[in-house]
Amino acid sequence: MTNQTPAQAAYHAYGTATGGLTHDGRPMPTWDQLGDRIQHAWTAAVAAVTPNTIPDGLDSNPNAVHGYTDGCPHCPDGHRPSASGTWHARVADDRDGDGQPTVIRVERPNGAHISAADAEWVEHRLNGPTA
Repeated sequence: MTNQTPAQAAYHAYGTATGGLTHDGRPMPTWDQLGDRIQHAWTAAVAAVTPNTIPDGLDSNPNAVHGYTDGCPHCPDGHRPSASGTWHARVADDRDGDGQPTVIRVERPNGAHISAADAEWVEHRLNGPTA
């Protein structure tokens, strides 16, 4: 399967190892049939065993590695590290005079909020280190 998230890849590997059966011997549902709660559980499990660093070293923003801890009222334990979890990108509706798209939207799934540190991390990932 292409374009899998790490959680989907882990779920697929579990299915391969168990012959496509759940812990109690029933056929495993597809990823899409799991529902948000179980998909989130798989995502959390993978995140727990995946380092919060990116191999190419472009996660140098300390907020990306250690959490955004500026008193975010929605994140009492610190903002989710930028390098963890998933991000989505899509072409936005903004168009130039010729009708061509001009904006890419980058966002967390399920409406999760983001911080200025997240935007800095994404920009750094796209443009590389600045001199």
